[in-house]
Amino acid sequence: MTTTTSTSVLTSTSIPPIPIYISNNQGLIWTIQDLAFLRTKHICSALVGTLPSATQQNVFLGLPGRLMPEEVVLLVDLGLAYLVDDPSSYPSPTRGQLEQWEDARQDDVGLQQEKKEEKERRPKRVLQGEALRKREERARRGLEGVKGKEGGEEVLQLGEEEDGEERRPPGAKEQPAPTLPNKSPPHWVSIPSSSFSLPWYAPHLHCTLHSALKANIFNYPSTPLERAKSASFRALWQAGYFLGSGLKFGGDWLVYPGDPLRYHSHFVASARGMRDPLHPMEIIAFGRLGTATKKAHLLCAWEESTGDVEFFSVEWANFG
Repeated sequence: MTTTTSTSVLTSTSIPPIPIYISNNQGLIWTIQDLAFLRTKHICSALVGTLPSATQQNVFLGLPGRLMPEEVVLLVDLGLAYLVDDPSSYPSPTRGQLEQWEDARQDDVGLQQEKKEEKERRPKRVLQGEALRKREERARRGLEGVKGKEGGEEVLQLGEEEDGEERRPPGAKEQPAPTLPNKSPPHWVSIPSSSFSLPWYAPHLHCTLHSALKANIFNYPSTPLERAKSASFRALWQAGYFLGSGLKFGGDWLVYPGDPLRYHSHFVASARGMRDPLHPMEIIAFGRLGTATKKAHLLCAWEESTGDVEFFSVEWANFG
């Protein structure tokens, strides 16, 4: 494997660390700006939120973005992000804070209602002006056309419509327009989209994994296998690769040579300790699976004493 992007380029940034919100031991990203920043650092999260305009489907998803635990460990270790204990960031509000929030919410709802009513009134005025212009134009055309007709010949037959208006016979009484029932005022339901601006929001921040572990909000990595995965993920990331979840392909990650929106993955990677047993049937399964999915299987072996990671690719040779 060749290095495509230097580590200094990936770790250097003038942007302050971004927040990763931890809920149920999972890291979540809640803003588009943070997702775009992470993409420049070769970190691709998986969107897991429901689209507000298409709630009855799960093909296209939106915010938040969920990070793999190895991505969370990498970002915090490099100082690119810090952890926020999301469930503990909302203490019980005081009466004054609740009143302040309710007043601000009512002001916001009133402003939205005024904007909507103004938008609804604007097309009506335009249509009324257009109707008046057409009526004046029809009257002018009618006077010019009647001058050349003999015996006061009617230009239009009785009952014929002109621009959607029916002409009435002479002497006919005008029928009163039907009265429509008065519409009741619309009922407004305002759903706040963000809770970060609440007066009682007090985020609990953790800038290191050790601090998060002591607070019992994020305990990854805690086993030798998890440490092997974290070290292997970091080694592949430092080599300039993009990594995504490899669960559907029988591995830990899919390894992409570039942005997953532009490239197919080349490897299905699995991490383990250098001295962990590897059965022959596993090697055969990795080779056959890689051939079926048109990818090579990448074994990542982590040496705990030195912290080094070695890589072995497995392909089905089709001998015999």
